[in-house]
Amino acid sequence: MEVVKELMDGKLVRVGAICNFCKTRLSASSNGGTGHLRRHILSCKKKAVGGSSSSQFHLHFDSAGNVQHFVYKPMVARTELVRLIARLDLPLNIGEQPAWGDYIRTSFCPDYIQVSR
Repeated sequence: MEVVKELMDGKLVRVGAICNFCKTRLSASSNGGTGHLRRHILSCKKKAVGGSSSSQFHLHFDSAGNVQHFVYKPMVARTELVRLIARLDLPLNIGEQPAWGDYIRTSFCPDYIQVSR
């Protein structure tokens, strides 16, 4: 969320916030609470992941020379990663290793934070 401030009575006052995903302007008064901001973020991220707006296209040529496109799908990536871990018989605690966090942050999500047990 981007904070929106306006000048009132010579002071900068927080009056709203703009969603980084859908650019919706939301109220953010000091007496209004922040629950609606949290709920909007959760619902907006779900829409972005499930919708076609989160797709990333990558064009490449197949063996016959035809142009093909690849669409990144987070759920497919997750499923295939689980299959890879199972096929290679990697330890299930691979996700707890610092190198794993570095890999995910670099390759997929710069905001990734490892979850503690």
